[in-house]
Amino acid sequence: MKFPARVSLGIFPTPLDALPRLSAELGIEVLAKRDDLTGLGLGGNKIRKLEMLLAEAVAAGADAVVTCGSVQSNHCRCTAAAAAKLGLQCGLVLFQGRHGENGNRLLDDLFGASVEHHPASERDRAEELMRRLGERYAHPYIIPFGGSNALGAAAYVWCYQELLEQLGDRGGTVFCVTSSGATHAGLALGSAIFAGPRVLGVSIGDPVVECQRRLAGLVAETAGLLGLDSTAELVVLDGYQGEGYGIPSEAGNEAIRRLARSEGILLDPVYTGKAMAALLAEHDRFEPPLVFLHSGGVPALFAYAAELSPGIRM
Repeated sequence: MKFPARVSLGIFPTPLDALPRLSAELGIEVLAKRDDLTGLGLGGNKIRKLEMLLAEAVAAGADAVVTCGSVQSNHCRCTAAAAAKLGLQCGLVLFQGRHGENGNRLLDDLFGASVEHHPASERDRAEELMRRLGERYAHPYIIPFGGSNALGAAAYVWCYQELLEQLGDRGGTVFCVTSSGATHAGLALGSAIFAGPRVLGVSIGDPVVECQRRLAGLVAETAGLLGLDSTAELVVLDGYQGEGYGIPSEAGNEAIRRLARSEGILLDPVYTGKAMAALLAEHDRFEPPLVFLHSGGVPALFAYAAELSPGIRM
């Protein structure tokens, strides 16, 4: 199997860290695959995806990248950082939410992105809005929401292979976030290809049936890109979405506090906090060691300060 071309953006392989205090508390070994430490632009899983996505953009002669996301989008922040590193222009279509101008949104400006704000109600027009923004540039390269296409998922087949080399023959269970889908789809396809640890996704916003439909499409497209005839087990844990995407849950916030205080590791309230809440609640149901794929998102902490620490005066 040959992976798609990559441009060098991040720091790989990312560490596989032991979490000794949390493991002792739970009575089961827990490890963290630290894709929050990919380096560029405060890191996160999107940097791994962008190494493949932007290799295609550069090969196509793009002068700009255009993408979309929520106002606190980690993907948009990382895309803006990657574009700056590669000397490309960057256009972002951001859909408004409750949490505005600090956190990731501040970083978009610092990286020099050109930003358009739109109401959340226009999310269904994302492709049209990106095409329209792309008309500002001579040769735009458009990246879908979350970098979630076959190239983005292929980056997480690569991540799974990297993780296997670090784990050896230890087995276990991998926990990850399920949202736009490429991270989970790539890991699940990796599990099928390499016959390694099972992968579980935690939905942080959408109904499970919708997540599985999205994942199945991404797995099929990614297998085709890699020249494989493979399917994958697609397990999505339900009940951790809280009130929906971008809205912190109390269980997720408690998971953030617990990891910060037991291991000095920061999670975020939109994605990894909710996924860790699932691991904490269901740790005794799955084969150890439990490997938590930390997909980053830390800048969003600063936008959600009031929910996470109500005593803070902003």
